[in-house]
Amino acid sequence: MSYTEQNELDLLVFNDTNGLLIIAGKHILSMKILFKKPIVSTQEKEKEFLLALAKVPAYLSVEEMGGHFLLALDNNLGIATIQQLFVLFEHWHIDKSPLESFNQLVNQYQ
Repeated sequence: MSYTEQNELDLLVFNDTNGLLIIAGKHILSMKILFKKPIVSTQEKEKEFLLALAKVPAYLSVEEMGGHFLLALDNNLGIATIQQLFVLFEHWHIDKSPLESFNQLVNQYQ
């Protein structure tokens, strides 16, 4: 993971080659994970995925960015959030490598 930016708000932006984007400050307000969208056959399946994602503890929002989703999580992070994300990624055949780095970073702050 590499540090990529610091600004006057004391925000740190981390990015790694696995598609993980972490935005953190002295008081972590949110973390964001960029990951590839699952391959789905219908819009109903995509809605099903998004509804399941919205049930993840610490979920704030999700944005579509081309072939990716940017998931925002609040500062109530914990192992339950990570575990549920791993389960979702496994079920929907999404590359879990962004979560590996996320797991390491969350463990640092707990």
